[in-house]
Amino acid sequence: MSTFLTRFSLGWLAVAGLALTTSCEKDETKVTLDQGAAPQLTTSSNTVVLTQVNATQQAVTFNWTPSTSPAWQNTSTQYSPPVTYTIQLDKAGNNFAAPANLEAGAGPNTTVTVERLNAALNGLGLEFGKPAQLEVRLKSELAANAPLFSTAQPFTATSYKVCLPPNANTWGIVGPAANGWPSDDNATDDNLTYDCDTKSYVITRALKVGDFKFRRNKAWAVNLGGATGDYSQGIPLTLGGGDLKIAADGIYKISLQVTTDAAGAATGGRLTIVKQ
Repeated sequence: MSTFLTRFSLGWLAVAGLALTTSCEKDETKVTLDQGAAPQLTTSSNTVVLTQVNATQQAVTFNWTPSTSPAWQNTSTQYSPPVTYTIQLDKAGNNFAAPANLEAGAGPNTTVTVERLNAALNGLGLEFGKPAQLEVRLKSELAANAPLFSTAQPFTATSYKVCLPPNANTWGIVGPAANGWPSDDNATDDNLTYDCDTKSYVITRALKVGDFKFRRNKAWAVNLGGATGDYSQGIPLTLGGGDLKIAADGIYKISLQVTTDAAGAATGGRLTIVKQ
């Protein structure tokens, strides 16, 4: 008798448990999140020409209207998760199958340097020195499985092949024509940037009437000077040469080629200056 009652009780409890489970599943209410509208992207320029000389300068600024605020459904507790934005670039017509990605932070804008944009474009396998037809868009993400994208826009970019200087030495211009003569506690050197295409150190800057020279690594141990001549045609420089002169204030493009011996020691150079 006790065995029969035990079995009956257990069976009834199993049926009741199944009914309760079924009822809970039917009554379940799911909390959902509607992400809102996709962001809209604009650019400061849709055509850029990148050069290593300008690596630290700004290439382009991306601006956007943020995604509309997300809306929770079926809950009284509202929570706004952080939105992450990514600039995506890809070859035109590739449908962003393998885009270059630039993290853009929280927005609503981000400025990208020449160096950073060039590094991203080089990942697309573009031909250096030639305009490439691309597309750019903004990716807005609350969850990895449900991103939103802005409308793709045409973007033309000319990238460059990264080239490293031949050594770790720096060359700077000093003197009253530039930032003044340096002292022990005030290095006035304005360093030039190495240009791999011309194999020279270059800078474009304002110069004043006055003297100037070039020196290596902000020290006088190795310096270059010479006799003032027709800078536009190029003049030779010698180690420890005389002060050079600028005759008129203006903006000038300076190109310094340094010659070396087999051991890599500087032996002289050639200077070209063109007024802009």
